Amino acid sequence: MERTGTVVRLRVAVHHLGRLGLVVATYYASARLGLATGFLKGNVAAVWPPTGVALAVLFLYGTRLWPGIAIGALLVNGTGSAVPFLAACGMAAGNTLEALLGAYLLRRVADFRPSLSRVRDVLALGGLAAGISTLASAAVGVTSLWAAGVIPGHAVLSTGRVWWTGDGLSDLIVAPVILLALGTERVRRGVIGNLEALLMFVAVGALTAAAFFGSAYPYMIIPALAWGAIRFGPKVAATSVLAVSALAVVATTGGHGLFATAGDTHALASLDAFLAVAALMGLVLAAIAAERDAVRNALEAKVAARTAELDATEGRFQALVEGIPDFAIYMLDPDGLVLSWNAGAQRLMGYTASQIVGDSVARLHRPEDVAAGKPAEALRVAREVGRSEEEGWRVRVDGSSFWARVVVTPLLKDGELTGFAKVTQDVTAARDAEAALRQVVVELDAAQRLAHVGSFRVDLAHGEVAYWSDELFRILGLDPSSFHPSFGALLERVHPADRVRVDAAVGAAFHDAVDFEVEARIVREDGEVRVLATSAQIMRDGDGQPRSITGVCQDVTTRKEAEDALVHLAGHDGLTGLPNRTLVLDRLRVALARRGGAPCRTVVFFADIDRFKRLNDQFGHAAGDLILLEIGRRLATAVRPGDTVGRFGGDEFVIVCENLDEAAIAAMASRLMIMVANPISVDGEDVSATVSIGVAVSEPDANRPANETATALLEHADAAMYQAKERGRSRFEIFDARMRAAVETRVQNEGALRRALDRDEIVPYFQPVVDLASGRAVGVEALARWLHPTRGLILPDEFIPLAEESGLIVRLGALVLERACDVVAGWRHASPELSTLELAVNLSTRQLLHRGVVDTVRQALDRSGLPAAALCLEITESVLLDDTDLAASVLGTLKALGVRIALDDFGTGFSSLAYLKRLPVDVLKIDRSFVEGLGTTRDDGAIASGVVDLANAFAMSTVAEGVETIAQAHVVRALGCERAQGYLWSRPLAGDDALRCLRSLPGHPVAERMPA
Repeated sequence: MERTGTVVRLRVAVHHLGRLGLVVATYYASARLGLATGFLKGNVAAVWPPTGVALAVLFLYGTRLWPGIAIGALLVNGTGSAVPFLAACGMAAGNTLEALLGAYLLRRVADFRPSLSRVRDVLALGGLAAGISTLASAAVGVTSLWAAGVIPGHAVLSTGRVWWTGDGLSDLIVAPVILLALGTERVRRGVIGNLEALLMFVAVGALTAAAFFGSAYPYMIIPALAWGAIRFGPKVAATSVLAVSALAVVATTGGHGLFATAGDTHALASLDAFLAVAALMGLVLAAIAAERDAVRNALEAKVAARTAELDATEGRFQALVEGIPDFAIYMLDPDGLVLSWNAGAQRLMGYTASQIVGDSVARLHRPEDVAAGKPAEALRVAREVGRSEEEGWRVRVDGSSFWARVVVTPLLKDGELTGFAKVTQDVTAARDAEAALRQVVVELDAAQRLAHVGSFRVDLAHGEVAYWSDELFRILGLDPSSFHPSFGALLERVHPADRVRVDAAVGAAFHDAVDFEVEARIVREDGEVRVLATSAQIMRDGDGQPRSITGVCQDVTTRKEAEDALVHLAGHDGLTGLPNRTLVLDRLRVALARRGGAPCRTVVFFADIDRFKRLNDQFGHAAGDLILLEIGRRLATAVRPGDTVGRFGGDEFVIVCENLDEAAIAAMASRLMIMVANPISVDGEDVSATVSIGVAVSEPDANRPANETATALLEHADAAMYQAKERGRSRFEIFDARMRAAVETRVQNEGALRRALDRDEIVPYFQPVVDLASGRAVGVEALARWLHPTRGLILPDEFIPLAEESGLIVRLGALVLERACDVVAGWRHASPELSTLELAVNLSTRQLLHRGVVDTVRQALDRSGLPAAALCLEITESVLLDDTDLAASVLGTLKALGVRIALDDFGTGFSSLAYLKRLPVDVLKIDRSFVEGLGTTRDDGAIASGVVDLANAFAMSTVAEGVETIAQAHVVRALGCERAQGYLWSRPLAGDDALRCLRSLPGHPVAERMPA
């Protein structure tokens, strides 16, 4: 027995493991399918299939299979992506919790049936599973991603919304198919039914292909889905919705269809809305049809059973009286006393014939109805009218009540009343079914209200409205009690500006026998304008004449407003609301094109706030934004109507004017400066700001090309603005021939420098760094040189500023760093005496603040094999003025690689102990300007000594630059400086010459070389 029990348990365990494996594989495969149709670079799926799979599996086969969900989710989230492992675990936990919670709510709270044949089951699936349980996955998963640093804090809510929507749609689209396929019996329809179902699927497929791979409107698919749902029930409805969803997702992610035209983010939102409407409508209509069929089948079964009994009963009267147990048939005398009582009456009301015959019929009524005279009133109406029909409560012998339908017929003989024949039927179930059907209609109306979708059907042959949903009344702002709906009345609500377009679309639909889709504004009764998207289908009779029109209307006002807002944001600055760079350039191009050959001027004013960073640092960024907002407002009020005032970003504003003469140009520039110069109140304190303005004028004369581009004109105004800055700020300068020549020269030089980088003409030179205690070369500083093919060696003072201004410094610096690392790594490997040689390379401000600087340094080290500890990156103090926080962050990241950081030219700029305290600096370099006067100038000695003392206080080392005499070397060593570089040992040299110099250095302490 014990062995048999063990074998049974082993088989059960193996069976359970097999199910778990199948769950894992199914979950993983459905996830890969979802990722294969992702938006936003494949990271976001409109429908996340594993959610529906997990819910259906746990509901149908029990929550013991939850480990399969957890393992499958971990495999999906933890492999093939850059998500950290802990974040993947958190996401998998959220996926598992979501499925467990959804299955529990459906089973324990909603009494859910997988057949989806009740509206309450569909609402439970949509509300409890798709609406509530999915919040668990979205909350846990997004929190895990945020905690791991995968997404920033400002993206948490938008990411959670997309997550929740994808999971919820899966519960509405994927889960029903699995529940109906595995949890219900197969439906048999016969050949005709199968052909009709096939026709429906073909119609849905064709409409879907036309909508998402053609130019048709997606919501035209809804009527076909409604047909399938009502005609064939939940299984076909769920399968149709899944097929439509799959085609819609594939088409939209592939760039096809109406939803894909607005960009990934809006496409995802529009697709989600469409899928939700399709899924809810299909399932709800199928459930309504199923409930209706159930009631109808029950009633038909009862009628069939009673009819069979009637046919089997001998005698017409006996069949009528005795053979229908659910009908009470009895006779009354003229005063309402019971004369006869059939078996149906006894069964329905519980009284035997001996108990009721001879008693008043009022005994079968409730006391309050008797007091109100209802029994006598029914007999009076029957006597006077010839028949009485009513519904009301009746009372059984045990005191219980039921809802009865009662027919009373007077019995006449020779015109005289001899009594009444009364038939009573218990219709409580039918009454409850009607109430349930009314509730279904209410719930469908609620679903339409939720989706802002109204529907209608108009019988064109008779001019009558067959159906007009409550939501359509609400969308149009109409009162159902006073408004008679019609298709013409719907067209009358169209905005006058859109009426011609709508009439044309409707006319084409009637004339060409095609469906129509149109998006237009409608005017409500209260005057409010809304945007309505309408899709309708015209049905025709055998002669091709329009018979009816069925359609849906969706209020898309919110979507249109969002689209308009996005269009506005695309061309305007988010802070000031002024036109941004893109829109200003566009308007400037239009102005230049409009100018043509006419003798009028297009003028660009380029205004930059003077010392804005100082204002930002002094009053804070919030105050800085207030200053920018106020200056933008003032500039906008200073110009003429039709002029353009835009913000280019940061503290730069551009004004575009037309038809200004020289005097008007000067007057406009002066007015702009005066408007800005007025004090601005910031937190109760008056703040003064000024602007420097550069002016560029484009006019078709002999000195200026008529086809000058908008970009060139802006560059000229920018150059003039910088001229104004150099000449003292708070002034304006007009771009002239001298500036033009300078710009052209700069463009030529920039082109030459760009070509030099392409031709490898920029090479590193190396200057030794000497340890003063031993006299040995312990390092080299790499310095850029330009080996020009015709000019020869060009020093950095001639091309580094140009590289900084043009942005080429990033590429140049990366090239010098890479080649210097290669050279020094080779020296260290080939020469044992140089095996610890260090390399110092300069980083400019642009390089340091460039987003790829860390990767550039890492790649140079990896490629060359140079140890990170052997590399020292030198920055100047000027980098700290641009963005101290960003500089500190980047330097910290570089420091984490293992490299060292040196502060070059220390003491010549804006030295600050606060900077030294915040920044991870290892070395201070004493500028050559302080070294030159050592031994002769007292101040230089004091500064150099102070730098050394400061470095010691912060545990930093020091390097003296520009040492040219042995006396200077002696002094800097005496001050405590550890290392030095300069012409005393060597000028910067090319690779092989530098290597020979390093090997030839004597290696004696500086003090031993001092004269006696």
